[in-house]
Amino acid sequence: MTGEALRGDGQQPGALQPGAPADLMVLNRATFDHDVVIDSEDAALVVQRATRRSMSALYVAGRAIVRDGAPTGIDLPAVQGFGAAPRV
Repeated sequence: MTGEALRGDGQQPGALQPGAPADLMVLNRATFDHDVVIDSEDAALVVQRATRRSMSALYVAGRAIVRDGAPTGIDLPAVQGFGAAPRV
């Protein structure tokens, strides 16, 4: 059974097209290959060297979860400061 058959919507699995559900991660390659001196496969570089700082954007089902390296839909400074001792 193919992904298309499982989805039942007739759209090509893996296609990026308007209206199609998509999960997509955008990585900043410069963060993990700046010192590479020999040719390496992209997948190997990502697995071996990419870190959370490498992620520029993440879209799940077409919705932005990470944009410009920061999570969306959350007040990160407020969360990071939650529970911290008050400043006097």
